[in-house]
Amino acid sequence: MTSLSTLCYLEQDGKYLMLHRTVKKHDVNKDKWIGVGGHFEADESPEE
Repeated sequence: MTSLSTLCYLEQDGKYLMLHRTVKKHDVNKDKWIGVGGHFEADESPEE
């Protein structure tokens, strides 16, 4: 089964909305700043 996800970088007036990953202990992105995103639902398109 293929798993799809999204990653977005939102910019306004030269500033970016970013997430700082700090909570999960074994997260490969721990202490990194990343864009917002998530996993798709089974019947969801990237635009939705």
